[in-house]
Amino acid sequence: MTLLVGTRASPLARIQTNAVLERLLASGLDARIVPLQTRGDQSLGGDLSTHVGQFVTGLDARLLSGEVDLTVHSSKDVPTDLAESILQLGHLERAPPHDFLLFPSDHDGVLTLHELLDTPDAVTSAVDAMNHLPLNAHLGTVSVRRQAMALHLRPDLLPIAVRGAVETRLNRLLEGRADALLLAEAGLRRLAEHDALEPRHLALGALRLDLESWPCAPGQGAIAVHAARDSMHDLEALRALLDHPSTTQAVRDERRVLAQLGGGCLAPVAAHVTDSVAHVAVAEPSWRTHVARRRTPDVHRWTGSPDAFPSPSWKEVESPSQTTGPRLITTASSSRLTDEADLEKVEVVHQRVLDFELLADHWPAKAVPGHAPRRAWPWLLLSSPSAARMVIQGLELCPDLARLPWAALGRGTALAALERGHTVAFCAEAEDGAGFAAALVQSFGDDIPFLLPRSDQARPGLLDGLKTAGRNVQAWTAYRTTAAKVDPMPVEPNDVLLVTSPSAIRAWSSSGHDVPADVLCMGEASERTLLDHPEFQNTRVHRLHGPSAEALRTWWNAHLEGSAWT
Repeated sequence: MTLLVGTRASPLARIQTNAVLERLLASGLDARIVPLQTRGDQSLGGDLSTHVGQFVTGLDARLLSGEVDLTVHSSKDVPTDLAESILQLGHLERAPPHDFLLFPSDHDGVLTLHELLDTPDAVTSAVDAMNHLPLNAHLGTVSVRRQAMALHLRPDLLPIAVRGAVETRLNRLLEGRADALLLAEAGLRRLAEHDALEPRHLALGALRLDLESWPCAPGQGAIAVHAARDSMHDLEALRALLDHPSTTQAVRDERRVLAQLGGGCLAPVAAHVTDSVAHVAVAEPSWRTHVARRRTPDVHRWTGSPDAFPSPSWKEVESPSQTTGPRLITTASSSRLTDEADLEKVEVVHQRVLDFELLADHWPAKAVPGHAPRRAWPWLLLSSPSAARMVIQGLELCPDLARLPWAALGRGTALAALERGHTVAFCAEAEDGAGFAAALVQSFGDDIPFLLPRSDQARPGLLDGLKTAGRNVQAWTAYRTTAAKVDPMPVEPNDVLLVTSPSAIRAWSSSGHDVPADVLCMGEASERTLLDHPEFQNTRVHRLHGPSAEALRTWWNAHLEGSAWT
């Protein structure tokens, strides 16, 4: 009787499954591989929580249907709440479980990937490795563990979703979609050993992160084999053929830590056990919110027996003390910008001036073209933090959008998405819609279509820029922006107002708020609206150029010193 071994169809999955097949064939059993596809393979999006578990559960469902007898998985992807009907037969001997930090080929001071794979003792602390990244670098990873740990060390970094097969991710790094990339050594090593990496991939710069300062994902590097619990095969005999006991014990210890924290394979938990010693790192539950506000997320670290691991307790963040002096009044709907600017001894007042309403009848029912290859799928464009928030609310209307890659106008928009669990795959450091359009035209081929959900008050720069360049863009009015009904706000003579959009400027005026002597704005459209608006004719208008938080910090310091602003 032939054993049918189910696997995903990616090159790495086939290599891992071949390792299982070789053991079966060497023992005299007849076996063959059955490539399978799951819903997790049908996504390019940055919301990993809706996809990763589907790799495992989608394959294991074929065990229960009788299509295959065994399935093979990367152990780190296996949920902690494995179905009772599924038996984990065991694990093959573990490959090195480290993470690699990869750089473009011209990165100085590091070994190439080829050289590092041949130098197994070359390890670097996480702090030293992250110091190789430039300020505000785009770091390619959709893993919440890697995101949280990296942002704990470098809160200036911006995670970018780089998904697909390992070779695809390496290509994205070479294309400049990210400044660096985090990947597991095990997968890279297996591909390299089977000549599945191109010379340009092996020429990338690489650092191996040590497992004490940067523990791996629970189970990383191990290959898990599953079977149906009611299988007619001799499962104990198969276990004896396939299982490496010390690997299985270490993986069980690591997954027990993960289960103790109530997390699955998507939790921000790192755990590595060797010689009965565990190195654990776990990020606080609210790490995304802290990152979105440019605060350093807390990470609890622990070393000791895996049986003695204590679940961490988290401190509440204290509210900043009140200050005296000029206030910064902002119409921004979150504190991200002012938190990132890190203004000292400044009282920041958030004044809501806009309300947003989804226009449910305007949303498409589907966004993924039927039977089209993933390279032909459209990119979803986020033109503002408000657009990011409304799109994520609108996923109930069109769940397909979560499967697409997302592109963001500016870091603030990308962080608004990240705070709500979605990592964008491209971020243009542009000031306005016209700049965003230019960045998209430069970075994407003519054949890439775009989807653009807009406000009813959206400026034309982004849409016109893409259409003028001959790009395929489908836009719809996704939400309505209206002035919030709030009581008028008095201001003091030395207060400064920060407005974030033309609609916020109009809403400030219509609500009857006082207008201070100094008003800050972002983008040409906001500046033009202020200069033309009758209520703001007696104000000094200052436009922030470049990265918003840095420009705000520079302006504020100059303002307090009485320096001229240009």
